[in-house]
Amino acid sequence: MTPMLPKLNLEGVGVTAARPEAIVEEAARWIRERSESRTLAAVNVHTFMEARRSPSFRNALNDASIAWVDGVPIRWLLSASRVEAPPRIHGADLAALFMERLPEARHLFFGSTEDTLGRLSRALALRYPGLKTAGFISPPFRNTAGQESPEMVERINASGADILWVALGAPKQELWATLNRHRIRVPVIACVGAAFEIFSGRFGRAPRQLQRMGLEWAWRMAQDPVRLWRRYFAANGAFLTSLAGALARNLFRPAPPRA
Repeated sequence: MTPMLPKLNLEGVGVTAARPEAIVEEAARWIRERSESRTLAAVNVHTFMEARRSPSFRNALNDASIAWVDGVPIRWLLSASRVEAPPRIHGADLAALFMERLPEARHLFFGSTEDTLGRLSRALALRYPGLKTAGFISPPFRNTAGQESPEMVERINASGADILWVALGAPKQELWATLNRHRIRVPVIACVGAAFEIFSGRFGRAPRQLQRMGLEWAWRMAQDPVRLWRRYFAANGAFLTSLAGALARNLFRPAPPRA
C-alpha cells in the first residue's frame, strides 16, 4: 500500500502539512481501495488546545489518518516551528472541494437537526446538481460521544456511501469517529463541524479579509456568542502562550522531522 500523507508532530499533536488537493487525492485512493475506514479531522486553535488539554481527545485527533490545517494560527505555529505550512482550508471549503473533485463519490451526512439537514439537502441540490447523496441522518442528541447502536451502524453501512460527513461539533465528532470507525464500512469519515450549518445558510462565512487575518473565529462567535465565547477566549489565550513558546524554543533549531 502506498504510504499515506505524513504527519508532523506539533507539540504532541499530529498535523498533516499537505495541500487540500493532496488530501482529496489521498481520500480518493481510500475510496478506490475500500480497505478500512479512515478519518479526516481539522486542526484549529480550538482542537489543538483541546488536544493539549485532554489525552483522550489527543488520541482521537492523532487517530485521524489526516489532520488538516484548519486555522491561520496553526499555520503561524507551524512557521514558528520552522515548518513550511500548507494553505489553511475550512471544513466547509474542504467539503466543497471533495464534491467538486470527486463527482462519482456517494455522500452520507450525519449530524445536526432534521431542519438543518432538510435545508442542507436543498442547498446541495442547487449548488451541486447531480451530487450523489446516500442519505441524511440526524442522530439522537448526546452530550458526549459514544458507540452507536448496531442498528445505526447497519444503517450507515447499508447506505453504500463513500464519504461519511460527520457534524457533531468538536471534540465530540472526532471522539465519535475513533469509537465507531472500526465498525463502519465507509472509506472516508470526515469531521467537519459547522459545515452543515454553513452550507444550509444558517451561518455565514467571515469576509475574506478576516479569514486571511486569522479572525474567522471572531465572526463565528458573533453568530453564536452564548455557546462559543468561553471556548474561544480560553483557547485563544492558551494558544498565544504556545505560539510564544514555539518561537522561543525553535529560534535556533532545525525543522522537526516528518513522522
